[in-house]
Amino acid sequence: MCSAGAASPLPACAKSPKKPTCRPGKDELLFFCQDRTLDRMLAAAEAARASAVPVKDQLRAVILAHLHYTLDELEGATAHLEIDMLAEGLRRGIITKRDKYEHAVRTLIEKGVKRGEFTPCDAALVARAILGALNWTVRWYRPDGAQSVATIADGLADYLLRGIAAAAKNGVRKEMKSKPANRAATTAPAKALSGGRK
Repeated sequence: MCSAGAASPLPACAKSPKKPTCRPGKDELLFFCQDRTLDRMLAAAEAARASAVPVKDQLRAVILAHLHYTLDELEGATAHLEIDMLAEGLRRGIITKRDKYEHAVRTLIEKGVKRGEFTPCDAALVARAILGALNWTVRWYRPDGAQSVATIADGLADYLLRGIAAAAKNGVRKEMKSKPANRAATTAPAKALSGGRK
């Protein structure tokens, strides 16, 4: 279940559900789940942006973190797509953070294009396509399925990055799959933020 931590935006009673008077509403719980997931995604995007690895690996780290927080952690999976269920006042704050996260992804794509790692494209459109593909995994992923979250994340990252890879001078698209030696650097932001949770 969604659990309230030290940085929880919930009322004090929601952090201590054993209190007789503690009955946080559905909106408050849903808001907390979405807010915490978005905070973690934003932190992962910032950690990736600040790293020294190629932009393709920065974007890969964001993709891996996104799927970790929406599939590995129950509150992300159950709440991430339920924004319309929030009351108007709570929804505005979530939308603001969601837009900030989308902008961070778009900025990485624009940086990759400028550095010649990605093919020239409409960065806003591509960012929404990538995020749409990642968010939809919540609908079909099953914890007892044949593939782990890590396997799904790696496969989707390879597929999505290959689609925007810049063509080399010989006309062949540059390889987007991280080499084994670079995989640790690629996933470091996500692992650091998740505390190593599998």
